[in-house]
Amino acid sequence: AVVSTQSTWDIAALEVKLREAEQRAKDAEEMMMQAAQYGKGLLDKNIELEAQNEASLQDKYEGNLKLQAKLAVEKTLLTEIDNMRESVRHYEVQNQKREIEDEEKWAKREEIWKAKLAEVDTALQASETERKPRQIG
Repeated sequence: AVVSTQSTWDIAALEVKLREAEQRAKDAEEMMMQAAQYGKGLLDKNIELEAQNEASLQDKYEGNLKLQAKLAVEKTLLTEIDNMRESVRHYEVQNQKREIEDEEKWAKREEIWKAKLAEVDTALQASETERKPRQIG
């Protein structure tokens, strides 16, 4: 009877240990499931952050392209403005030259007309002088 009590206790102790081992296995399985869910959550978050980072990098790239395009347009416009300024300066110089030439031309014409007028005046005076002696005589 002593052997059988001892065996019963041993069997009971083994059954308790078995249940404890099964509970630990169940607990470990639950912890593995929670760890897997946590890991999946981290993986999903990492994928999301990588997508956001990629979108940010794309935005940055597009922004740089737009900036380069705007800088190129600005450079072109500044060059065009410089060319226009140079054209205006050239036009102003040409205009001043033309005005000086016109003034010189009109001054020369005025001198010619004055000389012709003086010739006509001299001729008129000579004609009048020739007439006066005839009238007197």
